[in-house]
Amino acid sequence: MSLQDNTIAYSLVIHRWGIKRQIKPGLLASMLPGEKNLIEKKMLAASKRIIESPEYDKIVSRDGFASRWLVEHSVPSILKKGVYLIPTAFCEQVDEYMEDYKNIRHNILLPSFLEKYLEQVEFAQLLLGADLWDSLEYPTVEKMQSLFAVETSYITFDVPQNLKFVSDELFRREKERVEHAWEEAEQAVNQILIEECSSLVEGLRCAVQGLNDGTQKYMKEAHIANLREWSELFLSARNVTENQELERVVQSIQATLTGVGREDLKQDRYSLRGFVQRSLEASQIELKGMLEALPERLIQFD
Repeated sequence: MSLQDNTIAYSLVIHRWGIKRQIKPGLLASMLPGEKNLIEKKMLAASKRIIESPEYDKIVSRDGFASRWLVEHSVPSILKKGVYLIPTAFCEQVDEYMEDYKNIRHNILLPSFLEKYLEQVEFAQLLLGADLWDSLEYPTVEKMQSLFAVETSYITFDVPQNLKFVSDELFRREKERVEHAWEEAEQAVNQILIEECSSLVEGLRCAVQGLNDGTQKYMKEAHIANLREWSELFLSARNVTENQELERVVQSIQATLTGVGREDLKQDRYSLRGFVQRSLEASQIELKGMLEALPERLIQFD
């Protein structure tokens, strides 16, 4: 089984009205003290936020949360921006989550923003004043509604079958290119997964070491929780390249952290600190060895 067999490419494009605009250079210069050097004025740039809207901010926050959730439930992809490689084991969960997200955005968050929009535009005019206010920067309510959308689709990176009827040579050459690209993509996914794991291991290792040598008195619960969550997701579905070496290391990390909490390490119950630190150091050595053995790759389908 290969990366291509174990994943489905999923495209997410989020559209929304932007609320930042550049202040025109001439206007910006006129707002500075008259003694200011002209060259300095030309070198300056500034932007303005054209509306204050908690309802709009909720849409932005929800968009960001959905994007981060999708990143966590996919494997690292360098195919193109907005394209995620979804493990087949997660496909139904991802589809259900994204449909729910689109429904909340379209039927709850967006109507809430549109209901307050005109009132917030009037307030923006007062805040910005005559110099910075521009009515042309504010669409009608009807137009505004059309500026918000979420597009999702399953896509494929494969050879067009019709190419067979054009030229056998073209089809063969393109097939080889795509196969080679997927092989390199698999190596890239391996590398990024190892780097993700190594970064989380190092964060926890440094925190435990800090407790041991007295340079750190406080350790965040997130140091443990993030590594534990990453390990669980990797072992349940994200090991789409079937990397047995990485899987073995992650299983060892998971075993090390079983039943271990922040307070256990802080209080050094059962001499856990030394055990955890030694185990993480051993895992980090193996992870660094895997990274050194991987060639650097760059893959692009478009």
